[in-house]
Amino acid sequence: MHALIVTCRPEITDDIKRLLAKSGIECTTTTPTGLDKIWFQQYHIAYIHPPIESIDCDHTIKKIREANLQIPILLPYPTTKQTENTYILPRNISKSDITLTIKALSIIKSEKLKKHLKFKDLILDPNKRIVKRKGKPINLRNKEFCILEILMRNPGRIISREEITEIIWDRNSVLTSNTINSHISHLRRQIDDGFKEKFIHTVHYAGYKIDTSKY
Repeated sequence: MHALIVTCRPEITDDIKRLLAKSGIECTTTTPTGLDKIWFQQYHIAYIHPPIESIDCDHTIKKIREANLQIPILLPYPTTKQTENTYILPRNISKSDITLTIKALSIIKSEKLKKHLKFKDLILDPNKRIVKRKGKPINLRNKEFCILEILMRNPGRIISREEITEIIWDRNSVLTSNTINSHISHLRRQIDDGFKEKFIHTVHYAGYKIDTSKY
C-alpha cells in the first residue's frame, strides 16, 4: 500500500513515515507546489500533514480531486474545499492513531483497486494479472501490463511518457528514446490487432491514451 503525504515541511514527517513503514505502508512526501509531478492513481490515501496554510490545503484537495475522485484524503482541520471521501482528524490525535487511521482507509482503497477494470470489450484484472478482449486471453509482459493498467485507470486522458517512466521505472533508470515506444507498439499489437476498433493511441508530442478515437 502507498500513502501520499502533503506538507509544507517534509522534514518533520520522518516519525509518521517510520510508523507507516512498520505497518507495511510505503510513503511519498511532497509539498503543495510539487503536486503537478504526482500521479495520484498509484496511492491508496493522501494525508495532508500540518503545518499547511488553508489556501495550500484547498489547492491540494482540488488537485487530488481533479485527478482521482476516489482517493481518501485525511485533513488536519475542516476546509472550504472539503468534499466526499475526506476525513477530518481529531485535534491532538497521536501519531500512532494517525497511522492506524491511514492503514484502515488504505486497506479499503486497496480492496477497491483489486476489482477488474473494463473499457468497452477489454477487461483487465489487476489482482489475477489477466487481460481479455472479447473474452480472448491476451498475454502481456510485465511492463506492458503496467502501462495498460495506467491507461485503463485513466480512460480518455493523455498519459505522458514522463508519467509512465516515473510510475513504472525507477526515477534513476536510464531509458533510451525507444524504450517506451517499443512497449507501446507491442501493447498495441496485442490489444488492437485483429479488431476493427482500435483502443491504444499515440498523441504526438503529448503521450498515450486508451480511447475509441485518437482525437
